Parts: sequence; structure tokens; C-alpha cells
Amino acid sequence: MASWRPQARTQVLLDQIATVLSDYADHLPLTGRQVFYRLVATMDYPKTENAYKNLLEVLNRARRAGLVAFDDIRDDGVTVIEPDGFDDMSDFGALSPHGPPATVATGKLARASRARCGSRQLAWCTGGACGRTLRRPRLLLGGL
Repeated sequence: MASWRPQARTQVLLDQIATVLSDYADHLPLTGRQVFYRLVATMDYPKTENAYKNLLEVLNRARRAGLVAFDDIRDDGVTVIEPDGFDDMSDFGALSPHGPPATVATGKLARASRARCGSRQLAWCTGGACGRTLRRPRLLLGGL
């Protein structure tokens, strides 16, 4: 748990959040936006972009400090991207009944690492221009 001692004004907001979560206990988890609109409707919370951002920051810190249960707030905006990877070529080829997909075209590769795996050649980007082109490292197959 992260250590956090909220100021008095923030503690008032935390008490209001606790009231909303208690009132909607049968409907948990709630999104940050749902909490925001309940605060606006029932507690005179300001309906501004800055107030919404402040609420999300307080919810984030309160959850990490253990003051609000993680399970009470739904994180719809979070996307988890698992890294691409394969144990070996047979694992990679299992993606398709027709064998591995075609080579990914990326243009110029900067700082690309290369390795041989069976009869195919693998390459993966480690950053630099390749990372900017692909937005994240990718596994490349083919005659590189």
C-alpha cells in the first residue's frame, strides 16, 4: 500500500466518495465517471473537466493507499497488452494451419537484433527508429 495522508479538503471528497460507494453497494463496481456524476447530482461537486480529473487522481491515490477498495471501481479505460512472444518456431507456426504469417514490412530497421531459429530467420526491434515506426517492438519473420 502506498502511504498517503490526504489534506482536509481531500478527506471531505473521500467521505463523499465513500457515501456514493455505500449507496450503490449493490451495483459495484462503479466507474470513475459514475462516481463523478453521483457527486455532481447529490453533493454539489463541480461539473468541470478539472473537477473530474481531480476526482480520478484522488480515486487513484486512495485506491493505492487502501482507502478505497480496488474492486469498488471499474477501470474500463485500461487496456492490457501482453507482449508478443513465442517459445520456438513450432509455437509460432501454430498460429495458423497454413504456417507462419508473411514477413511484416517495416521499412528501415534501426538497431534490429537478428537470430536464426531452424530454417527461418527471426528479427526483433530493440528501439530507435524501428520502435518509432512500429510504436512497439514486433517479431519479424522472413529473409532479413
